[in-house]
Amino acid sequence: MARVKSRPTEPDRGSDRGHRRRGGLFAALALAACSIVLPGVAHLRAGRRWTGALLLIAYLALLGGAAYLVLYRYSLLLRLSVQPRWLTGVMYGAIGVAVLWVLLVWWSYRVLRPRAMRVPGRLTGALVTLVLCAVACVPFAGASRYAYVQRHLVTSLFDRRSGHSRAADPWAGKTRVNILLLGGDAGSDRTGTRTDSMTLASVDVRTGATTLISLPRNLEHFHFAPGPAAKRFPMGYTAAPPTEEGLLNEVYQYGEDHHDMMPGSRHPGADLLKGVFGQTLGVHVDYYALVDMSHFADIVNAMGGVWLRVDKPIPYGLRGQVIQPGYRKLHGQEALWYGRSRTGSSDYVRMGRQKCVLAAIARQANPTTVLTKFTGLAATAERTVSTDIPQDLLPALVQLSGKVRNAKINTLMFVPPKIMPYRPDWKLIRDETAKALSGQPEEHHKRKSSTPVGDICPAPGPHG
Repeated sequence: MARVKSRPTEPDRGSDRGHRRRGGLFAALALAACSIVLPGVAHLRAGRRWTGALLLIAYLALLGGAAYLVLYRYSLLLRLSVQPRWLTGVMYGAIGVAVLWVLLVWWSYRVLRPRAMRVPGRLTGALVTLVLCAVACVPFAGASRYAYVQRHLVTSLFDRRSGHSRAADPWAGKTRVNILLLGGDAGSDRTGTRTDSMTLASVDVRTGATTLISLPRNLEHFHFAPGPAAKRFPMGYTAAPPTEEGLLNEVYQYGEDHHDMMPGSRHPGADLLKGVFGQTLGVHVDYYALVDMSHFADIVNAMGGVWLRVDKPIPYGLRGQVIQPGYRKLHGQEALWYGRSRTGSSDYVRMGRQKCVLAAIARQANPTTVLTKFTGLAATAERTVSTDIPQDLLPALVQLSGKVRNAKINTLMFVPPKIMPYRPDWKLIRDETAKALSGQPEEHHKRKSSTPVGDICPAPGPHG
């Protein structure tokens, strides 16, 4: 009987291919690590082409969408970054994505790990994969924390009550927004808070062009806006010894101590002072922001310092320190004393230096600086700043701040000899303010204004 040759059984090609592509433990862990930044590569290596391709395409689409938002819709991202409901979504969304990324890393390891491993190999693979999962969580945990800190800052610092129409354009019918910037100097050697730094920032909502208008802290005989305070002081504000001298820097604390001057106000001191500025300058003051100057140094330090050109030596502190001339980075205490020191100068020179600090901070608070110092800035701002700016106006203000950084910042100070604090010419103050805000040529301002508009700060250096 003829012997029939049996044909050898063909091996399972799919099983062989999967076995060959699994490789060793090191290869499995290396590709699982690669999956953190390039999802799908492990599945492609394992022969799961459709799964790997879908993961890779989804990841690239997500990456492309993020790049599009950052490069072409950055202003939209900034507007969303001050809206609590969006921040809540980012906070929980980042946690959800972190969970998905952890599952992806673990899955990537499982599809490539060797089938037969001894206990030490299994333990090593599991431990390394857990470390990789933790690494994958880091950026998403950071994003969730940033969103939480930002949401807490927005909801705790800014007024929840709406301050404007909910129309698509919050600036409809307005050409300028006026914000009163105050520096409060509360201390053990004085009662309450005196606002020794008072500047009205008037911003053109179309261009971002900003004019900083200052009144001296020792201004006298000013009038209040119509209301209880105007009835109590019909001839202008007068002193109430021994705690008061009849100066402008007393108004904030006077309002805080006499709520009947601003009935129903949540910010009586600031609202009373806003009325005085409005009455004096002939403009409507929309909002205020008060910085506790005892913590101003913390804000500057959280920013990493501020670059300023110092034109002459400025003594500061109690140990004989001196800020030397030149273009230099000033840190917290130096920047604070740069704006406060009156040694060898006057209140009016100090007012000019304060405007320089404000302008420098406005220009140098770029997104990169804010992001890298964000947690410190947020914590400092929360305990240092008070304001009546409403939350629902923040998106529009953030967009406007981008214009301010690239626009001209002018200054207008009412100082002697043209304006005498003890006997001010109210009509002249109003006329000068109207000219400064009218958009007339700068040469006209330089001929007419009490202080040349725009030449207070020395020319910036290489970082300006």
